[in-house]
Amino acid sequence: MSTQHTPAGMSKLKATLRTALQRRGFDILRLKHEPWVYDAFKVQQQLLRDVAHPMIFDVGANVGQTLLSYMAVLPNARIQCFEPFPNSFKELSAKAAGYPSASVNQLALADQVGEQTFYTNPEYHTRNSLLPRPNSEGRRYFREKAELSPNMTVGVDTIDHFRAEKNIDHIDALKLDVQGAEMMVLQGARETLAANAVSLVFTEILVVPHYEGGPTFQDIDSMLQDYGLSFFNIYDLRPASNGQLRYANVIYVSRSLRAEVVDAFPPEE
Repeated sequence: MSTQHTPAGMSKLKATLRTALQRRGFDILRLKHEPWVYDAFKVQQQLLRDVAHPMIFDVGANVGQTLLSYMAVLPNARIQCFEPFPNSFKELSAKAAGYPSASVNQLALADQVGEQTFYTNPEYHTRNSLLPRPNSEGRRYFREKAELSPNMTVGVDTIDHFRAEKNIDHIDALKLDVQGAEMMVLQGARETLAANAVSLVFTEILVVPHYEGGPTFQDIDSMLQDYGLSFFNIYDLRPASNGQLRYANVIYVSRSLRAEVVDAFPPEE
């Protein structure tokens, strides 16, 4: 009798199929919870479900990828998008034109108001940064073609200053994808954070050096914890070819969001 339909045979078949997929860069995993639990944007949809018109700061908006993701799960959101790179800003503006509640700002957010050198690579524009690449002899964890050049100056603002100018009382979701400048953005939001005016932070974290002077995960964690935001979950892990985790996305939640929404879910079964 063939063993393919016995438990042992099925396990062997699944193992063979999984190995074949892994060789092509895919994997099969059994989800233990509802699918939304594993999707950072759908998680934010759940966490902000009681907010009628969430205010979102999309810092490092690039060409509008995150704008579209947020509008798909939070269609009533008001979104302030920040992108300093001219080519990316042009494409972002075109996408945002389809969403009346989205505003675009050709600015970088940082820890000062004024102008600052911007390091770019037109081919790898998602890696543009206020910081240069590492000036060290350690292992390089980014593509050689993704080196950056200090070839432009961009306008910069702080969250504290921008929020005051626009009379924005509260930020429901602060999304950061600023390629190593996360700490600069947070330092420019000290008054906002101290006022408990941020419900949720969704940020990229770098685990190994990608930008000179960029913060570690521990730096980001320490600062957010100091302002009462606690670690919620980690998503989109990106390992290097040597197995080292390079970067990922994380969500932090405020004390009030944890008490009123996170801890209000039913106990585990």
